[in-house]
Order: sequence, then C-alpha cells, then structure tokens
Amino acid sequence: MLLGNYLKVTLRNILKHKGYSFINIAGLAIGMACAIVILLWVQNERSYDMFHTNIDNLYRMYQKEGYSDERVLITDNLPGLLADELIDSYPEVETASRFLTAGSNPVKFGGQLHNERGIGYVDPAFLHMFSFPLIQGDNETALQEPFSIVMTQEMAEKYFEDENPIGKTLFLDNKYNFTVTGVLTNIPHNTHFYFNFLVQFQHTQDLIGEKFDSWGSNWPRTYVQLKDGSDYKEFEHKIADVIRNHGREDVSLFIQPVENIRLYTLTGENGYITYIYIFSIIAFFVLIIACINFMNLSTARSHHRAKEVGLRKVVGAHRTNLVLQFFGESLILSCIALMLAVILVELFIPVFNELADAEMKLDFLSSHSLFLMIIAVTALTGVVSGSYPAMLLSSFQPAKVMKGSWQSGSKRSMLRNILVVTQFTISIVLIIGTIVIYRQINFMIHKDLGFNSDHLVYAFMRGDANTRYEALKNMLLENPNFLDVTATSKLPITSGNSTGSFDWEGRAEDHKVLINCVMADMNYIEAMGMEMAEGVSLLNRKPSIGNNPPEFILNQEAIRCMGMENPVGKRFGYPGGMGTIIGVVKDFHFESLRRSIQPMAIWANPAQTQILLARISGQNIGETMDFLESSWKEINPAVPLSHHFFDETFEWMYNNELRMGKLSRYFTVIAIFIACLGLVGLASFAVQQRTKEVGIRKTLGASVWSIVVLLNRDLTILVILSNIVALPV
Repeated sequence: MLLGNYLKVTLRNILKHKGYSFINIAGLAIGMACAIVILLWVQNERSYDMFHTNIDNLYRMYQKEGYSDERVLITDNLPGLLADELIDSYPEVETASRFLTAGSNPVKFGGQLHNERGIGYVDPAFLHMFSFPLIQGDNETALQEPFSIVMTQEMAEKYFEDENPIGKTLFLDNKYNFTVTGVLTNIPHNTHFYFNFLVQFQHTQDLIGEKFDSWGSNWPRTYVQLKDGSDYKEFEHKIADVIRNHGREDVSLFIQPVENIRLYTLTGENGYITYIYIFSIIAFFVLIIACINFMNLSTARSHHRAKEVGLRKVVGAHRTNLVLQFFGESLILSCIALMLAVILVELFIPVFNELADAEMKLDFLSSHSLFLMIIAVTALTGVVSGSYPAMLLSSFQPAKVMKGSWQSGSKRSMLRNILVVTQFTISIVLIIGTIVIYRQINFMIHKDLGFNSDHLVYAFMRGDANTRYEALKNMLLENPNFLDVTATSKLPITSGNSTGSFDWEGRAEDHKVLINCVMADMNYIEAMGMEMAEGVSLLNRKPSIGNNPPEFILNQEAIRCMGMENPVGKRFGYPGGMGTIIGVVKDFHFESLRRSIQPMAIWANPAQTQILLARISGQNIGETMDFLESSWKEINPAVPLSHHFFDETFEWMYNNELRMGKLSRYFTVIAIFIACLGLVGLASFAVQQRTKEVGIRKTLGASVWSIVVLLNRDLTILVILSNIVALPV
C-alpha cells in the first residue's frame, strides 16, 4: 500500500506540473540515451576479435630494430621464414600462420571479371587458429591443397549467385586456376582482419611476385597460438633474439595479444582506447548535466511540497521514510526516462552506426551485460539526481512548515547557482575540447604536404599492366584534361619498402640509417609538384636498368641522418646497386602526419613501379574518368581498372579522427541542449516567483527591456562565471 501511495503521488505530481516534468524527464531521457549509445559503442570496440575461441592464446609478433640516428623501427611486418622457425624451435607454440594482403588482383569466373583487393595469403593453420566458420567445406582441409581458395559468403553470391561454388574454378591474375574448397560466413566487422578470399601463402610468388624466403626482408604478419598454460612473457623473453640470430643486428622480437590489437599500439601504449576513455567521460558528463537539471528544478520547487512533508511528519513519518519516498520518485522518473531513452536509441542508432562506422544494435536478449549496464545507468541516474532533493525535502521541520514560516533560504539558492555553474562549466569544457579536435583535424587535412595533391588520380597496375605503362601514358597525355602522368612504387602518403643496408661515400662502419625506397618514372618529381633543394631531378635521365648505374634523389632528412655535406655527386647505393646522388628533394610528408618525415631515396626504374598517377585538370571530371577507363581497357583489357582520388585516400588516413571529431561535436551539442533545457526551467520558475514584482514594476513605469534584463541578470552572471571557471580547466 505504501509503495502504491508513493507511485500515485509521483504520477499526480508529473501530471500536475507538466512543464517541469517534461523538462526533467526529457533531460534525463536524452542524457541516458547518450550514455546508452556510448556504452553500446564502447562494448562494440572492446569486442574486437573476442569471438575467437582461442583468443586467450593468440598473439601477433612484432619487431624493434635500432638505427644509428636513434630511430627505432617498430613494425609487425616480419620475415616470411619466422613462422616455421617458431613452430620448429619452441615447444610452447601450438601452431603459427602468416597473413598478408597486397594490392588487388583480377579475378574471373565465366563472363565476370573484377579487381579484388581482399585476397589474403595464409598458412593452412590460419582457419584452425581463428574462428572464421565455414558454411561449406572443412576448416582442417580447406587450404591443404595448392591452388585451393576459400571465399566469403558475399563473394560466393557475387560470383556464383545461387550455385554451389564448391569445386568451381576461379581464374586469378589472368594466369592461375584456383579451385573453391570452402565458403566462409561473412567476416564480422569487429575484427582487425580484412579479406574476401584466402589462398595458401606459397602463392605470393605467383600472384604478387614475392617468395618471402629471406630473413633480410619484412612484409607478412606472423601470428602464433601458444599452448594452454604457456607464460607469454616468458615466451617473449625466449624469442627476443630469433631474428638477430639470423644475421639481423639490433633486432628484437616481441609479441602482442590479439585481444589488444584494436585498442593498444604494438608496444602496449594507449591507442584507440583513448577514444573510449574520452567518450566514456563525455557520457558521464552528459548524465551529470541531466541529473543537475533534476536537482535544480526539484529544490527550486521544494516549497510546493513543504506542506506534504510537514503533514507526513505530523502523522508519524520518519525522515528515512521520506528519503525513501523521494528516492523512489526519482527512480520512477528515471525508469520513465529510460523507456523514452530506449526509443530514442532505436530511432537514432542507424545514424550513429553510419557516423561511427559500426554495426551496433540494442539487443537485451543476446547481451546480458548490456542489460545490466543499462539498469546500472538507470539506478545511478535515479540515485544521483534524487540524492539532494531527498535529503533537502526530508529535512523540513513540520512546525515551521505548518505555521507558514518556512522559507527556501539563501543557502539553497547558492547551491543551485553552484550546480548551474558546474553544468555550464562542463558544457564549455566540452565546447573547447571539440574546437581543439576540430582545429587539429583541420590542420591535418589542410597541411602543406610538400607536394601538390590537387586533382590527383591513381590506379594500381596489377599483373603485367606496368609493361604497358608507356603506351597508356602516351595515350592519356593526348587528352588535354590529363596534365601529367607518372608512375611510382608507392603512394606518397603510405609507407613502403625500407632498408638499412644503404651505403654511401664517407659512411662510418657502424653507421646505419633506415631509408624508404621509391622507384619511379623519370618525371615523378615534376608531376608531383615537389621542389628540389639542390642538384637535378630524374627528368631526362636514364632509368636504372641494365648497365645503367642508379642515380638517386634523396630527401633532406636522409642527408641529415647520414651526416653528409655537399651530397650531390657522391657515391650512394645498396649492395649490387651502387650509384650517384644527383639531387636532393625538399622534405615532403609521405606518411601519416602522426609521424615525422623519414629518410627517403628515389631512383628511376619504371619497370618496378606499381601505381599509375595522373593529374587531371578538374574540368569535365566524368568525361576524363571515362577516357581513363576506355584507355585502360584498350591497353590492358585483361585487368579491370581500379582508380581512386588521392584526396579521398588522404582523408581515409584520418578516418578515425574525422569520425571522433563528428561524434564529439554531436555529443557536445546534446550536452549544451540539456543544460539549456534546465536553464529554461529555472528561468520560468524564477519568472513565476516574481510575477507580482514584475506587475508592480510595470505599473510604476518599467519598460519591457528593463524587465527582461532584470529576469536574466542572475542567469547571465552564472553563465559568465562558468566561462571564467572553464578557461583554466
């Protein structure tokens, strides 16, 4: 009966004071919806690769290699021979597999021909180690035979529609027939792996021209599954010198748990998990702002319930009973807000999924942890928002209340002011943080890279397409919309091959510098709009083939790291390829702006290029792309064209930052909206309390403007004070 009475009183108060109830419930609902969405996102991010059955025993290898200029190369690209070495020499290793994806390859079946970028090269143990279940085929045998291929369900439907793909043949790279031996379920979004097809690792020689049979080169990743009960720290200590023992000085080997790959860097520092911390704090702040609204409005209107409290105390209610009543009312409002919050989440989660590039859904039945978290958020919201009103209202003295001598008091007004200042301080801090993030992203996107990236289109030249590069280049340049055409072995914003085996005139015996290698067409410097610091470019020089010794262009950072003065004309090169430095190019950013500019060497060797780069005029882009497509088909009919705009790829490099920037803006706007919602409630309450005063002032001749200033003075002062408090924070 007592609980029923409390519920009845709560519902009556909601209906009696609809405006204030709406502000309270709306603020709580929006705040809780934000918290639930962020909880869903956090849960999604922390679920990456956790679906693997062997997750507790799965590790990715990485290496650290030191150089004379105090640089340290930290990479998960490793020698191809490492996996077999670990299996053969260390009893802790259950099994191991290499993994590699490289560019794109033409895939043909019947009349269908597509350029596919998701071909993964793995060892047969891969499907045993990782839980990517097969719809058709057997995990243990699917990749046992050479020229077998496993594909995802999406690819099976793309190529075979309703036919059974098992036993069918796909034609890869216009040279090799692969037999379909398995169909995987589509790869879940919450994994760091990306592939649409899997073939045996030994076919890297056939499809990408690399055999990976040397300890001196790095490319594939290596994953190990340790036996149950193995101490991975002890194992890491044992394998530290594996690569060093095979002739690689200053190289140490380490391992990283697969479950940490999404959230942490290779070496274990905070990576993507920083965003989880940031948005968890934002969720907490948004909830606090909503709770402050509830507290402010409840305490501001406390005189309306003073007689109720007095009567309850007179008829025998203890303070504990009243505290429980008001906490109960707060929890009831929180439950009502929860129902509205769930509706809001269901309505807006598709939008959030698109913004966050996620696949989240609100499913209480399949996720008990989510259900418990939401219940915890509801309880926390109810307790926090109801704490001060419950303690305040239950403290009223019945004698004073019944005599009408009770007053709200300046202390309570002071506390409300402090809470309002706290609200807007949090909101302003969020605004400042959002502005900082926006400016940082804007800096990265508009930073001068040291070369001209405007209207730049690129396409990968797979198979033997690069042997027809000159013919394609000449054909494109006949069209006035193509301003320049060149080729390179790597995009100017991606890391590529690098080596510490370069030698140069005057090098000390123990001086070793890690230098990035770029092979390019002779007009590469001019086509990319790079500037020479000294010497000459590769234009009109002979390519480094046959008996022609290589001629090198180095960037300024390489010259600095080598400690070389007057470099032009000095000997420089690699074992079997010594040549001459003919020029120094000004430093340009060829990797993410997260890293400083690294040493680079460029030399002319069009036969080893893999990427076509074309600068277009920007006029009639559709027609220009159609001309590129038709020219490509004429020159390379067996290889589908796959072209991209450089600007889009550049922005993709900062995709995480762009997404987080957008999300932070939206959540900041929501926090400000909730705070303003509470401010509207307080302002309307203040106006209601001063109705007679306003009437008297207008009777005595006060203008509307002076009344507006009077009513807004206190709130304006509080907002200004919030700015003053927020700036040092």
